[in-house]
Amino acid sequence: MTEIIIPYYNWVIAGFVLMLFETLTPGFFALWIGLAAVIVGIISWFFPELNFIITGSLFILLAAVISWYGKVIYKRLRLGSNKTLNQWDAQFIGNAYPLDTPMKNGRGKVRIGDGVWPVKSEDKGLDLPEGKQVRVISSDGIHLIVQPATVPAVAAAPARKKPAPSKKKPVTKGKKNERRRK
Repeated sequence: MTEIIIPYYNWVIAGFVLMLFETLTPGFFALWIGLAAVIVGIISWFFPELNFIITGSLFILLAAVISWYGKVIYKRLRLGSNKTLNQWDAQFIGNAYPLDTPMKNGRGKVRIGDGVWPVKSEDKGLDLPEGKQVRVISSDGIHLIVQPATVPAVAAAPARKKPAPSKKKPVTKGKKNERRRK
């Protein structure tokens, strides 16, 4: 019976093909398997006498270990990400904002960032003046459910006004500028 020996460059090519495939598909699974194939190719380069059974077993073992480790890394990266990304209502809950319009019969509007959001109160007859702080407690569709804020929220910094243009001519120094004034 003859031994089958796969040249190292076949493993390396297969690994890079899998990694290239990974760029075309979502997820990270083929990346780890491709990395395992490249590592087996490097080992086969140093030890060309290894047969297919040894390199194949090594590939399966490395693919399993590297895939598991990649999953652990991926979970750690996901834990640090913004959990309220694309959940606009979760980003607003607990914060207090001033009313942009007076609240009448439990309905009004607040300005959050560059948008105006419709709000309603659980108390249908609640009337509040414009500028009164309300705290977001939940959401219902596009409406934020609010209640009067008992503790004032930190107000956003007012927009900076541009300084009025100066009527004085700028003072210039140097010979080059003196020639222009003459």
